[in-house]
Amino acid sequence: MKISLKKYGLPVLAIFIALMVPFLITQRYYLQVSINCLFIAMAVQALNLMMGYTGQNCQCHPAFYGIGGYVVAIATLAGWNFWLALLVGAIINVLIAYGIGLLTFRTSGAYFAVVSLCFSIIVYICLASAKEITGGYNGLTGIPKPQAVGPIDFSSRVSQYYLALFLLIITVLFIYRLVNSMQGLSFKSVRENEALAKSLGINVQRTKMIAFVTSAVIASVAGGVYSSFLSTVSPSTAHFHHFFQWLAYMILGGSGTLAGPIIGSVVLPVCMEFLQAIEQYKDIIYGLLVILCVIFAPNGLMGMINSRKEKKALNSTQKIVPTNTSE
Repeated sequence: MKISLKKYGLPVLAIFIALMVPFLITQRYYLQVSINCLFIAMAVQALNLMMGYTGQNCQCHPAFYGIGGYVVAIATLAGWNFWLALLVGAIINVLIAYGIGLLTFRTSGAYFAVVSLCFSIIVYICLASAKEITGGYNGLTGIPKPQAVGPIDFSSRVSQYYLALFLLIITVLFIYRLVNSMQGLSFKSVRENEALAKSLGINVQRTKMIAFVTSAVIASVAGGVYSSFLSTVSPSTAHFHHFFQWLAYMILGGSGTLAGPIIGSVVLPVCMEFLQAIEQYKDIIYGLLVILCVIFAPNGLMGMINSRKEKKALNSTQKIVPTNTSE
């Protein structure tokens, strides 16, 4: 029981606090900020699966996020059921990710990063140019909210918050099971040494593809639900600059960890909200925070916490081990 409390105590406490947020935050604006943080955390979890666990510098997750949002917007405005539109958006992103993977996984390192960034830029340009379908730079408005599930209606901010929280918890649990499976070991092997992983019989291209497609689905779902909550979507949703923001959140929280993306996606956006009064200095302070994090906590906040735990465990082990003394 003691081990279980140590292992699951903090996650359970974090979920409890998250469940209490709508009761603690009564202002509509700050509840919307909380919803934004949850969807950002989902997107960063998708990025973390590809970069933190698999070690692939993939920069096209904002494109998947935007495509998911636009598919839901176009389909629901045409009269489709929201949940069906969300599923279709995920399937489209799976097909796109699979096609991109077949081409890009033949490259590695900086080449793969450049190809993925170019794809994100192309998606942004296409969304901005196809005015008849996407509304151009103005985007689409009047997107319907998700249909009710039984007695649960998603027209209020509180119900939207709990749906976003539910999706984030499901995402984290799924990634936890995935990265702690045999497939997860393949992810980490490719991250540490791709050539060695290949020599051990791991299908490197298949491993990358699984991580890529899975992360694309997560980003697609986050973008689809979020666009419905906002009732609007525009090309800026898929802008590649989001990648650098999400990367900063991942680095701050700690890449290759489950809690890191969530911590980073809450701490930095909330800090930026408090800096609204000094708008002209906000970006400077934002950059300084990231630089300080890289210098003093290169493995992120979770990496710093884990290293302290390991050091504490090592010290306690050294105290327990008896030393030989000669009489």
